[in-house]
Amino acid sequence: MLNILVMQMTVGFWGIFIVFLVGACAKQSDHNEDFRLVVAGKPSATIIVSANPTPAVHLAALELQHHVERISGARLPITSEVDQVKGFKIHIGKTEYSDQKGIHDGDFGEQEYLILFDEENLLLYGRDWLPTPENRAENGVDILAISLKDTRDLIDYHMAINAGSEGPLQIELPGFYDPQGSLYATYDFLETALGIRWYGPSDFNVVYDKSANLSVKPESMRREPQMKYRYSTEVDGPMILAQYGYPSKDALALFYRRMRRGGEKWGANHTLSSFQDRFLIPESELFEGLQEEIFAKNRSGGPHSRQLCYTNESLVDQLIEDARDYFDGDGSKGLQIAIGDYFAILPLDNNQWCLCDQCQAVLSRDFEKFTGNHFSSGKASNYIFGMINQVAKGLQETHPEKKIATLAYHDNSYYPDQVVLEPNISVSPCLHNRNFMSPELKRHEMEWYRDWVDNAKAPVYLWNYSTFPTERGALGIGSYDGGGPWNVFPGFSAQIQHELIDMYHKDGIRGIFLCGTGEQLDFYLAMKHYDDPDLDLDIALDEFFNRYFGAAGEPMRRFHDKVEQVYNDYSRYPDRVKGENHFHQDEELAWQYLGTEIVMQELEKCIQEAKNAALSPVEQVRLDTWVAGVWEYMKKGRADYLQKVAGS
Repeated sequence: MLNILVMQMTVGFWGIFIVFLVGACAKQSDHNEDFRLVVAGKPSATIIVSANPTPAVHLAALELQHHVERISGARLPITSEVDQVKGFKIHIGKTEYSDQKGIHDGDFGEQEYLILFDEENLLLYGRDWLPTPENRAENGVDILAISLKDTRDLIDYHMAINAGSEGPLQIELPGFYDPQGSLYATYDFLETALGIRWYGPSDFNVVYDKSANLSVKPESMRREPQMKYRYSTEVDGPMILAQYGYPSKDALALFYRRMRRGGEKWGANHTLSSFQDRFLIPESELFEGLQEEIFAKNRSGGPHSRQLCYTNESLVDQLIEDARDYFDGDGSKGLQIAIGDYFAILPLDNNQWCLCDQCQAVLSRDFEKFTGNHFSSGKASNYIFGMINQVAKGLQETHPEKKIATLAYHDNSYYPDQVVLEPNISVSPCLHNRNFMSPELKRHEMEWYRDWVDNAKAPVYLWNYSTFPTERGALGIGSYDGGGPWNVFPGFSAQIQHELIDMYHKDGIRGIFLCGTGEQLDFYLAMKHYDDPDLDLDIALDEFFNRYFGAAGEPMRRFHDKVEQVYNDYSRYPDRVKGENHFHQDEELAWQYLGTEIVMQELEKCIQEAKNAALSPVEQVRLDTWVAGVWEYMKKGRADYLQKVAGS
């Protein structure tokens, strides 16, 4: 009777039916036996996939098989010959079983997925991207200037999971923006039912409890990630790479999928760097015709530095044409960013604006309203958004459902007060989320952030600068003696970031781009919280330190919390960075005001206590990566600073 009911349901009633079905299965779990995967070290279940699985299903089956084997030592078979299978069955993606249940892609959102138990069957299902020629031909360039096709990494799966002795296994991963609901369902099952935690891409970063018997309560559910866009720059920086054990490119690519990095197609960044090649340099392969009038008057510089004349009508017309061409299927041009329903427009990364009379007249009105010494201002908001508004209006005439994506960034951070923005402009405020130990800086950015949230007519995304403070040290910016790179005081900010993400969820933020990933724990917590608005920070922190470090968990928690408390204690910072100031950590701030001798002595006690704990081999490796990647890094940072001060 259940099968017949499902097959007769319409799309409109499907969501209601699943609520009933989940309740029914949960009730069954009170009386029926558990769903058994492994008994006494032997497989008790079989993984079922179609004869031609999608990249998402192929990866999901391998990941389920791999993690069950790590937990129990038993390797579940994978097959498409369901008629030959006895006992418990795990169906992934579209199979004969899902068809029998009347479950189809059209009933699901792009990131929605289902975990459905029914007696001896488990279905892990969601909408998946199909590798058809038409789908492979889709145009799109994302926020990092990566094409859609290049987000579908080809990796050696066995090398990525450190099983190279089995020989190479080349697979195609689903792209970051491809629907992959069956993979999301599988990862959710591995986390919620089997207790897997991916705290990083290397073997030792994965936490699980070994058991020769593996069974789960049959509890069904249907959900999707809360934020629809969850993306970041590539993992980088000395601390996080050490905490991850300097992983291979393939291991990182796999880890990003486990973190559900990606989501819906959106992106905005600086987009006009190809205009000189297209309209100023006849020798360029991209040259389309001379348009000198669209470039900033009385300014010079190369393609990444010379701005354009943002009041020029020819420039507006050209951008409208570019947007229309992209949405008509012709792709983006040069370094233009355009993906899905979004075409991005943002000036180059400087404020060397055009000096023509028309541009200066608009800019002068904005500049007079600016006060304070903040990076984010409104000195060019009406100027830049006035141009973007004209492009958006032109695009609406031919493509009313498509949108312009841009950033509220630097001189055009403030919401414009002289431009009534078109409803097809999607804006991403750029927030210095790891500098919010300063109440003045936080107050300033929250004011104009709130203007965007309260007034935006299109979806709002965010750009969060988790790259700070690490980036400053890596680039040598703020060095005490003006020299090269220096080691920062770590910017651990779990508590502040959790409060901010809670606010983002309440404000309906559609997605977040992390510019810089921060450190191991901050990155993990952020990605999980983007997905789940109900993430409990205290539980997540306790789980990490207890499961990751074992007997060293308590002192390592104290180490982490002390670093976080010091970094975010505004009273420790000198007067020179207080008030209406935008500031970043420099070497003096790091080691004279934060990493003081007293602080370092307290942290040393935590590390020594952790070293003295009785640990398993894998727990010892995890501790060693924090000691080398964070503690030794900090010690060197302070020693280098003291040596510079002594020699000055």
